[in-house]
Amino acid sequence: MTTPGISAPDGAYTIGSRYGQDVTEASAKALTTGGARGAFGNAQNEFRTNIKNPIEAQQVELAGLQSRTQKLEGVIGYAHAYASGGISLSLGSVKYSMSNQIGPVVGATMTNGSFILGSKGLWVADAHMSFDYYTVPFGVTKISMSIRIYAPNGSLHAIRTSRDDTDQDGTLTVHEPFTIPSAGYYAEMWVNAAIGRGVFGGSEWNGLSVEKRSTETS
Repeated sequence: MTTPGISAPDGAYTIGSRYGQDVTEASAKALTTGGARGAFGNAQNEFRTNIKNPIEAQQVELAGLQSRTQKLEGVIGYAHAYASGGISLSLGSVKYSMSNQIGPVVGATMTNGSFILGSKGLWVADAHMSFDYYTVPFGVTKISMSIRIYAPNGSLHAIRTSRDDTDQDGTLTVHEPFTIPSAGYYAEMWVNAAIGRGVFGGSEWNGLSVEKRSTETS
């Protein structure tokens, strides 16, 4: 037992709790000087963390699920590649095969320098080609580049062309949206550089890309 007004020695029982447990003087002082408030604040922080973490985890899981579902449904598709350079040895347009893949290919395959598209829908193709200057006197100075889309049976399905008439360095680009009714169609780059004219190789100077935008065709 303690005397009023006189501090009790450490560990002495001073206050009887409602739950049949005793509180020491030190713990009682802690309760009156912010210990309870501190404990309450910690509980609030723990509650917020316990709510926030599952929500963030669910958002990540949902994003992953949506991505996997879209891949399974054929909504996602993309492929990017470029070719080595060289000197043109042909009159007229020739296929310029893509030989170097950039990143992953999803919803398509790269075969023999072409992109074979894995599902129907709306696709967009982009191509870029840089040409060297032309040193042949009185030669053909017309240059052109096309994106060609072929059906599985080899018939031409869609084409878009960019062209120029110059003996100087030049760059041509093509942007072609198109739809295909089924898998198996394929996209290619075709180039006309005339005999003896160079084309630059490497991802800085040329490339072909395809990306799927929708499963709808109309």
